[in-house]
Amino acid sequence: MGIEPTLEAWEAAVLPLNYTRMLNAQAALYEMSATLNDRA
Repeated sequence: MGIEPTLEAWEAAVLPLNYTRMLNAQAALYEMSATLNDRA
C-alpha cells in the first residue's frame, strides 16, 4: 500500500457525502414541487 487510502477508507469517506447530496436534491425537488402546487 502506498500513500493512497485503501478502498475501504475511500468508500467510508465518499459514500456518506453522496448520500447527503442525494437527500439535499430530494429536499430541493420537494420544495420546488410544493411551491409550484401553491401557485396552482
